[in-house]
Amino acid sequence: MQRSSMLLFGVGSFMLLVRMLSKEDFGIWSLFLSIATLFEVARNGLIQNALIKFLNSHEEDNHASIISASFYLNILLTLISLVLIYFLADLSVWLFETEKIKPLFYWYIIMSVLLVPFSQFEFLQQANFVFKGIFLSTFIRQGIFFFWIVLYFLMQWEISLSDLIISQIVSLLIGTVVSYFFTRYFLRFDPRINTKWIGELFRYGKYVFGTNISGKIFSSIDQVMLGSMISTGAVAVYNTAIRITMLVDVPTTAAAQVVFPQSARLANANDKVALRLLYEKSVAVILIFLVPFALVVFIFPKLIILIIAGNEYYDTVGILQVTILYSILIPFTRQSGTIWDSMGFPKFSFYYTFASAVLNIVFNYIFIVRFGVIGAAYGTFASYLVGFVVTLIVMRRMLDARLWSILKYVGYYVGYTLDMIRRRITPDHSAKTR
Repeated sequence: MQRSSMLLFGVGSFMLLVRMLSKEDFGIWSLFLSIATLFEVARNGLIQNALIKFLNSHEEDNHASIISASFYLNILLTLISLVLIYFLADLSVWLFETEKIKPLFYWYIIMSVLLVPFSQFEFLQQANFVFKGIFLSTFIRQGIFFFWIVLYFLMQWEISLSDLIISQIVSLLIGTVVSYFFTRYFLRFDPRINTKWIGELFRYGKYVFGTNISGKIFSSIDQVMLGSMISTGAVAVYNTAIRITMLVDVPTTAAAQVVFPQSARLANANDKVALRLLYEKSVAVILIFLVPFALVVFIFPKLIILIIAGNEYYDTVGILQVTILYSILIPFTRQSGTIWDSMGFPKFSFYYTFASAVLNIVFNYIFIVRFGVIGAAYGTFASYLVGFVVTLIVMRRMLDARLWSILKYVGYYVGYTLDMIRRRITPDHSAKTR
């Protein structure tokens, strides 16, 4: 529900903004979001998985110290990021040849500070398997931002990029207050700075931190390279395809959030058979939701673009067909990374993701130079394909997970679902006779 609400509000905001902003401004906004998200995923990498794993694998007497150490790390990382954001503002002006992006980074400094408690509350709820608060706080945060845009659209007011970032700050503040009421039961704080736990959390989280940054570079470098090598208008065209492709990412991301706490417990018990089944079945369930949608988008790309972005973005058709194809490969790599982290192999996960990011940069450069805007889609597809093959090989050696087993579960779940539908449509008359 959380991911679905983010999807609906995100698509709704996107559909309005592509009609309210020029291609140049929408490209700038897309570039800013890609770079800003890098800081958020970095925070998640260093804090989230380490906090969840340690709370689920240590006695309750240690929880206050673990939570406090996590909070101190969160603050430290934020302070470092504030300095980087300040200098990144000028660098972005030079890289993308536009002054409009600079104020967005200055406003984002305020947003980064607010993200400290918001992210900490979310991680604590996830560690305790309480997802209602995460859903409501995210729903309110995304909903307020969406309705702010709707108001501008209905009143036909001219909206600026600064208006967008200010509305995000306000919605984040309200979402944080809501999240607190669901987290206060789990807040245990030890004011002492416990270097032991800070060190433990950092040693575990540093590789997930690097993995998340590498993963974000992997997923956004195509847009950054387009913005610097071609134009911000090209980013707007390409981002349209990416936004539509992100629709299929909802079940993958949601499954990863739920799978990690479970896999952390299984890994702590050294149950490799259960981990293999968890990986194979979770990927299979995701594919059931993902593949039909991907096929519809691939067959009717022009209609999808017309509905979501308008006929001004018809030049996105070819790009969308490529990006929607590689979306089918994402669950295999995403879920494997979750399993590796839970098994205590964040270092391996980091090296894998870092190598993938480097490969993606090389492929994108080659294909953008050769094919232009659609070359970014070709380059990313090639990177995902290589990663898919490597993932299957590694998971086979680690857990004896097999592609055939995943496809078998897909068939089983499809058959089970169809049988349930048939039972509901066709009443059991024999029961009435008895």
